[in-house]
Amino acid sequence: MTQLKCLNTCYMETGIKPNGRVKGAKNPVTERFEDEEGGVYEVEENLVDGFLATGNFEVAVGVTEEHLEARSMELSPDERDCILDLLPTAGDLSTLRIVRGIKEQLETGGTKSKVVEVSSEALQLIRDEFRQLADTESLPLEWLPVYERFA
Repeated sequence: MTQLKCLNTCYMETGIKPNGRVKGAKNPVTERFEDEEGGVYEVEENLVDGFLATGNFEVAVGVTEEHLEARSMELSPDERDCILDLLPTAGDLSTLRIVRGIKEQLETGGTKSKVVEVSSEALQLIRDEFRQLADTESLPLEWLPVYERFA
């Protein structure tokens, strides 16, 4: 599997036959790929060249599985401190609930690495905050490794 980043929302044939279809049937399933919420997908090796040829995808560089969905992540104390400093202190009700949930996990753990359950909403919020800093050329150099892990 290769991780590809979607640059433009599009529909692609995946080559996967729907359940219940006769083996060797034609018309593979067409799936929607979106460029929002990270837009990183794992694509089977035999389909990668076709995806890249459309111009709607690029190979995801520096992307780990954490980008695909919510999951457990091991974070060092420095990474936790960086994210705590990054999180917004004001926002709409939904944003504040996400912030509260992730802060509760990040604020404990002391000086050891800690496994944290990060929801897809929290991942998106963290990515958005990092991108905003990067876009305004305000990203501190010491935060770069954490940025690369999330952005």
